[in-house]
Order: sequence, then structure tokens, then C-alpha cells
Amino acid sequence: MEYVSDKHDTGVNMDTLQVARAIDWTPSFRNQLLPSDEELDQWCRTAVERGIGQLLINPMFLEKAKNRLRNTGVKIFCPLEPATMGQGTLLVKLAMLPELVRLGAEEIDTLMNFYAFQEERYDQVESEIQQIVMHARKLKKDLVVKVIIETGLWSESQIKEAAKIVSRAGADYIKTCLGTGPRGVTERDVELLQEAVGDRTGIKASGGIRNGTQAVRLLELGATRLGISQAIQVLDSV
Repeated sequence: MEYVSDKHDTGVNMDTLQVARAIDWTPSFRNQLLPSDEELDQWCRTAVERGIGQLLINPMFLEKAKNRLRNTGVKIFCPLEPATMGQGTLLVKLAMLPELVRLGAEEIDTLMNFYAFQEERYDQVESEIQQIVMHARKLKKDLVVKVIIETGLWSESQIKEAAKIVSRAGADYIKTCLGTGPRGVTERDVELLQEAVGDRTGIKASGGIRNGTQAVRLLELGATRLGISQAIQVLDSV
């Protein structure tokens, strides 16, 4: 099944479309242990109908989603370590990349090494991200890499340091939060990231975005992507 989007007949205003294109949507199955094709179909259809830019798909469903979303403009992104909370080793991450690309991932979200960063082993943090980026580019030259720094763990100076490391390592985006950490994104987070890297690296504001007003404000402050689980609720309130 393949869904085709008619971008000239969406029935929504341009502000809503701009927000929609910036969204990295992370929906969840009603039962994570028993996911269904019907729910996957619904996500894909909704993403196309609402003009959402990116849809998170876990590895088991990558090939199916790729077929459903071909030629729709909706990109597929995938977590590089779905359950390790930043504690996966570099070799494990590098080993996963080829399979995710083969299955259809167009973008990858990964976590920086929180432990090494906490211990101020900044060279190690940067080197690991750089190796992931280089390996990703060899596999697929336009594969987008987003690195989660989890802003809720750090002081303002540490947030800026982490942003500079991610930018120097060549990642495409700095992502603020997983959504399951100490807190979600704040306006101050985005301001700090802007101060640290300017326009050199994209900013993905993620975690706790619940309405259109908040989404628009984060984009105004400099975010270029929005990590959102309640995408329809947010778009309906823009």
C-alpha cells in the first residue's frame, strides 16, 4: 500500500503546514508488545494527510513503512539505540547502522555518550559522534544524523559545551531531549543551543511539546525540527 499526498489540497493554513513539516512524529502503539499493521497504516496515512515531515518507525516496521510512504515526502527516522538510554557502546551503534539503512531509514536519532560527557571526556564524546556520522555517510550520503544531548541533565554551560561538540563532530541536528528524561525542552534550551552553534547545526526541540503555541514559539527561537508525540493535538491548536 502506498499513500499519495496532494500538497495543494490540505485544507490547512501555511502556519500549520510549516509546523507540520518541522515535526518528527513519535507515535506509539496501543500495546507496545503487540504492535499492529493497522496502527502502522493509520500513522502513515495521517502523516501524509497532515503534511508531517518525518515519522519515527522502529526497525521491525521499517520496510513496511518505506513501501507505504514512498513518493509521499514523509521521511522515516529511526532510533539507533531504542532501549539503552545512552549506554550503548560505539561498536554496537556502528553495527546497527547498515541494517537500519538497508531497511529504509532516512534519518537516525542517537544519543551522545552521557557517561563520558559527565566525566568530562569531551574528546571521546566528539570522536564517537564523528565516527557514527562518518559511517552513516559511507552507507548513505544523505543520511541525516541527530544527536540527543538530554538538556535536563546539564547546567547551561554544559548544554552549550555539548552543542559545540555535536556540531564539531558533523551531526546534522542537536536534539534536546528524549522525552523520557528529567524534563522536556524549554525555550531557554533552544536559546542556549542557538548561542552555541548559531545556524551551523540544526536544532531539534523535543520533549513535552503539547500545543501549537509552544511549537511555533520554539521554531521562532531557532528550532528547525520539533520532536512531538502528540502531533495531531499540536497541529489542531496552531
